[in-house]
Amino acid sequence: MNISELKQRAKNILAVDHWGYVGYILLAGVIMGALEGLAIFIPGVGTIAATLLVAFPISVGTIRLIMRKRNTGITQMDDLFSGYKVNFGNTIFVLFMTSLFIFLWTLLFIIPGIVKSYQYFFVPYIVAENPNINYKDALEMSRKMTDGRKMDIFVLQLSFIGWFILSGLTAGIFGICYVNPYFTLTMQECYFYLKYMTFGDTDPLAQNFNGQYTGQFMQGYQYQNYQNNSNNSQSSDAQNNDFDK
Repeated sequence: MNISELKQRAKNILAVDHWGYVGYILLAGVIMGALEGLAIFIPGVGTIAATLLVAFPISVGTIRLIMRKRNTGITQMDDLFSGYKVNFGNTIFVLFMTSLFIFLWTLLFIIPGIVKSYQYFFVPYIVAENPNINYKDALEMSRKMTDGRKMDIFVLQLSFIGWFILSGLTAGIFGICYVNPYFTLTMQECYFYLKYMTFGDTDPLAQNFNGQYTGQFMQGYQYQNYQNNSNNSQSSDAQNNDFDK
């Protein structure tokens, strides 16, 4: 599957409930901004604590809400706060350790830090599927998914630069109404695709963990979705050399 196919999948998903996705992402941004702003002004909290207590759990909750909508068609708004409701401490710890490792690599030189940021790019998605996963498993899973594909993820992001410029020219309005949900859904499709290409029909999150928040709610759709097109995708990858190197 090439970059164009990933972006087309995202467009197709966005077309199903365009303004719904716009609203979910906008609402998450407003809540995150408001809570972070409030936390910063609380004595003894500060920016780092605001990131730990607000940005991490809300970002994971947003990913989970959109995952459920994408895979089941169900909008469950309390997913937005699942980062607080389900294993809050572990969610913060896993994302903190991820950020710490990236920061430490950045101290060596800038480039190793950038490489590590792409190596651990999918950790928030993995935590959104299973807040009970330990940080070593989450980092290892993301490492496997991005092995040999970091540049592809970068190029995928870079392909949106024109959209981001257009968003800036419209004072962010076009970004809110189209670019942000389009970009968010495209990166989510990249996650599902690379997870399938890495682990095949075996979902490590569904197999290795038990409980309500294990990723099992999405297993049927995502793998049927990609499995039905796996032969065409692999043929396309061989020709385009975009994702499967």
